[in-house]
Amino acid sequence: MEKNEKRYAKLIRQIRPVLVCRYGEDETAKLLRDMEPIYDRFLAETPSIGGKKNPMSINTDMALPFFALYEASGRSISAEVINEMLDVAMVSQYRKMGRFINVNRLDKPWIIKRLHRLMERMARKINAHKGKDWNNTWGIQVNPEGHDHGFAMTLVGCPIADFAKTHGYMDIMPLLCAGDIKTAEAIHAKLIRHHTVAQGADSCDYWYIGDQER
Repeated sequence: MEKNEKRYAKLIRQIRPVLVCRYGEDETAKLLRDMEPIYDRFLAETPSIGGKKNPMSINTDMALPFFALYEASGRSISAEVINEMLDVAMVSQYRKMGRFINVNRLDKPWIIKRLHRLMERMARKINAHKGKDWNNTWGIQVNPEGHDHGFAMTLVGCPIADFAKTHGYMDIMPLLCAGDIKTAEAIHAKLIRHHTVAQGADSCDYWYIGDQER
């Protein structure tokens, strides 16, 4: 995989204060220094999923540094600290969006239909490359169960879970997967999910509905 320098630098800026608060300046500097060659090695070992051409690549751009940092710490960083870093790096931006976006107000047939169409367009592009030049990128199925409300999709396969299985990081995969639930809550939505690749399935299901729905 190619290194996205801009995303990597931004992620380090975001998580550094969390690490400093927990470990102090010196230990944080050592951790970040030690993680970089590990991250570079992980990138070299990981098949490309399309880089900037694939909008899904933002997920691997975020996950691999977390694995590298976990390794640099001797796999000692706690779930609490990982959750704090995920909150500042991922969930916080959705909270900002949540000031203006409320899924309860967006769950209207014409809006959902349009969202599904936009996702179908992206799915056609990504699915055409899956198993080919974009290797094990996620495949996308849009609303495969035919829900009559809310936004739904299924992601087939998971390059992040593939990496975690290969390198022995499945213990922290539930923390990364839980980020989907937290980001949904930040925009006033509920994520209904029955299975994930990290749990042993061949896909991860997503069905977003408003959090006021009973």
